[in-house]
Amino acid sequence: MKLKLRILIVLVIASLSFGVVETTAAPRGKARTTKSKTNKAKKASKADNDEVLEVAEVMPKFPGGDEAMSKWIKDNIRYPAEAKNLDKAKRVIVKFTVTKTGAIKDAEVIRSISPALDREALRLVNSMPKFSPGKMNGKPVNVHVLVPIIFEAK
Repeated sequence: MKLKLRILIVLVIASLSFGVVETTAAPRGKARTTKSKTNKAKKASKADNDEVLEVAEVMPKFPGGDEAMSKWIKDNIRYPAEAKNLDKAKRVIVKFTVTKTGAIKDAEVIRSISPALDREALRLVNSMPKFSPGKMNGKPVNVHVLVPIIFEAK
């Protein structure tokens, strides 16, 4: 049992070491260099403070979670006149940024149905309450979020 545990610990340490250190080959006569990927990541994160990520370790969350967001959308959606005559459900997809403070900005329609439904989807997203921000390495970051706004047939 102790031998298996020691082997497991050695394997974990070895895999972590190989993931963090990168060795580059040099032409003949020159020394090889070793660079730490973690140092590169730290420098990049400092330089790109306002960068918007597509994925974060902890993704932004609507207050109360996804079910609360669905309920909030259903309670606050206003059907434009042309949406009242829908024969089947229509979906408008909105992309926006949740900032480090949880605010919503730069909302845009990426799947359009009609100008009236698109305007309502944007109005709805822009009126949402603040999200809890996304996080990378324990620090808040800007993250893109996609939300489908479904206009149901009545």
